[in-house]
Amino acid sequence: MQSPSPLLRGLFALLLFGSVPCTIRFIQLDSIAIGIVRLSLAAIGLGIIVRLKQSHTISILSKREWFLTILAGLAFGLHWLFYFLGIKLSSASLGALGFSTYGAQLIVLSWLLNINEITIRHVIGVILAIVGSIVLIPEFQLHSNITIGLLSGFLSGTFYALLPVIHKKNNSIPDDIRALGQFVFALCIFIPLTPFATWEASAFEWSLALYLGLIVTLIGHTLWVQASTALPTYTTSVISYLYLPAAVFLSWLLLDEEITPAILAGGILIISGNLVALQPQKPALQ
Repeated sequence: MQSPSPLLRGLFALLLFGSVPCTIRFIQLDSIAIGIVRLSLAAIGLGIIVRLKQSHTISILSKREWFLTILAGLAFGLHWLFYFLGIKLSSASLGALGFSTYGAQLIVLSWLLNINEITIRHVIGVILAIVGSIVLIPEFQLHSNITIGLLSGFLSGTFYALLPVIHKKNNSIPDDIRALGQFVFALCIFIPLTPFATWEASAFEWSLALYLGLIVTLIGHTLWVQASTALPTYTTSVISYLYLPAAVFLSWLLLDEEITPAILAGGILIISGNLVALQPQKPALQ
């Protein structure tokens, strides 16, 4: 039997990712507990897979590879922490929309780090994403949970945008080893916060936590790594935003979250800005 194409693998992974905001919003476990459960399950599962494959020995990593692997894990952990907080404080839809600014932020980071040159198209894309984020905020009050949630989503996007840059510089080791290191060192962000975690949840909510750890994180992440490796960069960039309408639709369907004109307008601006900015870029002149 022929294995699914990279595009189908990527689309299935994005469907799984789209279910995350709704699931996080539904269960009573807080952001810290969710992060610990998901990362622990994913790290154990992927660790077993890596051990069975025996394709690479972690001990032979160079100091530079160790540094970049740890850095990727810390960035991933902070991305998750702020992503979960954004969803819990505002809503599943707004948390997902705030995070979706990462594409425009990736353009800026690439320019600041002299990886790619920035063009007028990229500037327009960033402006559209910023305007879209502003449209989503109903009131400019720092004490508002909605405002804080959106800012958390934005910070989540910032740390997520760092990951492609780090992995680009650390592509000398296999994907599964990098992913395992990412899960393990992301736990370093959550473990010190364990005393502040809320662990009370129903049996059904614990089953959803297992779903997030084993299905979405372990399987979904593996499929996405395979798809994003095989597909052209621009294709990956474009289809990655399909998770956003899936997240908003599921939040409306299962959580009865209202899809307001502001959410629609802000989401369209953010997606448009990212699609404009995430066109193939020219390498920066050295």
